[in-house]
Amino acid sequence: MQFIITILATITACWLIELPYDRYVLINSLLKFLVLCNIGFALLLAGDLFAETNGIDIVKKSLLRLAILIFCTAGYLVLDPKLYDAHAYKLILLIIAAHLLVSFSAFLRSGSTNGFWQFNKTLFLRFATAVLYTAVLSIGLAIALFAVNNLFSLHLRDRFYQHIFVIVGLGFNSLFFLAGIPNRVSYLEKQTDYPKGLKIFTQYVLIPLMSIYLLILLLYEVKIALSWELPKGLVSSLIIGYAFFGILSLLLIYPIRNTAGNRWVMLFSRFFYWMMVPLLVLLVLAIYKRVGHYGITEPRYFLVSLALWLSFVAIYFLISKKQNIKIIPISLCIIVLLAIYGPQSAFTIAKTSQIARLKRLAGRTDESSVYEKTSIVRYLVKHHGLTSLQSFTNSNLQTIENTFHKKENLESAYTIVNKKIDTAFTLLSIDPDKASLQNNSYNVSIPHEQVTEVNGWDYLIVLDNYQKEVHAPIGQDSLTLRIDDDGRSCWVSIGEDQHLFKLDGVIKEIDLARKNNTLPAKHGFGNNFYYPAEKMQLSAQIKDYTVKLSIISLYVNKYRSENTQEYAVTFKANLLLKKVSPQ
Repeated sequence: MQFIITILATITACWLIELPYDRYVLINSLLKFLVLCNIGFALLLAGDLFAETNGIDIVKKSLLRLAILIFCTAGYLVLDPKLYDAHAYKLILLIIAAHLLVSFSAFLRSGSTNGFWQFNKTLFLRFATAVLYTAVLSIGLAIALFAVNNLFSLHLRDRFYQHIFVIVGLGFNSLFFLAGIPNRVSYLEKQTDYPKGLKIFTQYVLIPLMSIYLLILLLYEVKIALSWELPKGLVSSLIIGYAFFGILSLLLIYPIRNTAGNRWVMLFSRFFYWMMVPLLVLLVLAIYKRVGHYGITEPRYFLVSLALWLSFVAIYFLISKKQNIKIIPISLCIIVLLAIYGPQSAFTIAKTSQIARLKRLAGRTDESSVYEKTSIVRYLVKHHGLTSLQSFTNSNLQTIENTFHKKENLESAYTIVNKKIDTAFTLLSIDPDKASLQNNSYNVSIPHEQVTEVNGWDYLIVLDNYQKEVHAPIGQDSLTLRIDDDGRSCWVSIGEDQHLFKLDGVIKEIDLARKNNTLPAKHGFGNNFYYPAEKMQLSAQIKDYTVKLSIISLYVNKYRSENTQEYAVTFKANLLLKKVSPQ
């Protein structure tokens, strides 16, 4: 069965290469079929391993295979990832759960921890070998094809190379991997060999790398404790990455963790979970910061689930004397399955959370609230469809959604989803333009950008803030100009004296003029305006010079950072200098 699925998937991938981009429906259907082939491949492999290890007869084994095929067929018919992002997440979760099942399905009823480790070591090394062979074979064949194409002037299409990579990377790779799966799992329990290369990789590469990451995270935890501020969102990814590779390291060194001569390995395995405790506290704070502001979404649900799972694993290995490593993939698989379907699933909880947020914001019209409402509506429609907003309108959203789906052969999924979002805004009386950061960003220039009056000035320096630093001689002195990263401040130094030109005041006046509709717009342009030249000038006295920053044009790019709106500036200007005679 796995062989047949591999061949079907390879043929499908080659078919996809030949399809033009405007065949939206067929392309999406074939991509979904490929994903279900991956899930079916792993589930059938897990089912066969379970059946063979436990002596299940051929009839029951065939029924188990049939049930898996029916399940995958149902998934193909029910799930529509091109129109619902939630369905794409479900497919990803099914892939993870199916591959986790392969790791422990042969050891559900019986089997020692050593047999479990030896089996997964074999799979790991076989997969690594398959990747290496695949890379060498595909690159070698591509070079051979390139040579033949040029030497014999065959004028072969570029798609021939794509077919090579698909046939080798999907077909050969999968079949080579399957050929290396142990036939008799029970024999593995008696094996005690440990690959030297695996030990060297884990002991001298993976564990030292994990130790460096741990040091960085612990120092960052000390920093936020001293400054008493909530951690940044990036720290969540770092902790999850550290935990993942740390647990992988522990699994790889499991048989030799307590053997003599492996002191570094022994120390790491003994203290890893203790070191996870402060990192888990940091992770909880980072999650609280995100969820408290924006509610639950699928990625945040997964982050919370991972935090709970890591906490469970850490507690288990700190207090348990058995130290059964089978608990790691089994517990993670259960967490993944719980996230797919039911009232506790990621999709039910995320949808409920965002609908509750939208209800709380329903009567608000300020800019920040409108921005939040538009982002929530976009999220709900993209992930759960128009029907998720049924409680906010009397219109039959299922009928409207079905109308859009009937145009599937004529329009891309991207177009259909955007039309559904626009429909949702209309039905809920939300004006997305009021929250559009693009509309709040603008470009302003003086009426005559090409003309600069220099009468009475000694020096003129043309600059823009793509030049972050400028050095220039002026008479017996030297001038240094440095622009901050956000473009809102400009330091000018002459000798030992310096002055800071801040553009915030100019931008504040321009914003006020835009709000009062007194800013003349350029003809034929969107958010492009004119502003008087005399109001775009900043002057200062630096050492023996009068210095004027004369702005020619500036682009204000507004964006949101957490719950506040920030902005960055890109500008062009002339810097004019005049030597002042001593009194």
